[in-house]
Amino acid sequence: MKSWLTYVTLSLSFIIVSSFVTGCESDAREYVRLSKTTFEKLVKNDPSAADLMDWNSLRCNDQEVGQAYMSLTTDYEKSQIKVATVEKLSQFYASHGWDVTNVRNWKLQSKGVESGIVTADAPGGSITIYFQKVGLDKKISRILNQ
Repeated sequence: MKSWLTYVTLSLSFIIVSSFVTGCESDAREYVRLSKTTFEKLVKNDPSAADLMDWNSLRCNDQEVGQAYMSLTTDYEKSQIKVATVEKLSQFYASHGWDVTNVRNWKLQSKGVESGIVTADAPGGSITIYFQKVGLDKKISRILNQ
């Protein structure tokens, strides 16, 4: 009886640990997938890239876009800052020759309970994308192009 109980306890422990590890790996893949998707949309100047960003706290390089966004009062102004930010990032990538074919080695640099940081190598530089959870969604809070 004791050996059966020990077997069940060990089996349950293994299942719990395996589920946790699998969940972590899945979460890591999700952060990397979101980073690649966002980058591809930004390169194409696709306005839907704005949907993946946390506009209340967004920083692009050293610009506090979120603060500017929060100070705006009309929906029109807020939509314009979204369009302008996506366009500016698209122009930055084009001017540096960065695209989906030459930005590589996407990897999760670190992950917290409510956040994640993904990095990628670009010709002559790098991209770092910071995520935070907003409700149930992962949103970009910062993009650092170096």
